[in-house]
Amino acid sequence: MILMKDSAVYGYQLTKALKSNPMFELSDGSIYPLLKRLEANQLVDTYWDNPNTGLRRKYYQLSTKGAQVLTERLNVFQQSIDMLWKLQEEVKKDED
Repeated sequence: MILMKDSAVYGYQLTKALKSNPMFELSDGSIYPLLKRLEANQLVDTYWDNPNTGLRRKYYQLSTKGAQVLTERLNVFQQSIDMLWKLQEEVKKDED
């Protein structure tokens, strides 16, 4: 969702961006069912471009609701990271 936060992306563009990160292992067809679920849950807005030539592309961009969900999830993630850092500090104190 974070890749759609600032600008609209089309499916293949999103797949390429995710595959370029070694942290993600995606099959070519796995991103489209996810995008469909995001759209069904109104977390992304979509539109088709109208090119004069070439293939039409469906673009996805984070909706207002999607931005709220993303913010909530990032906050939970940050809280988890903070908690892990504190835990690590406590473990180091106990080892000293």
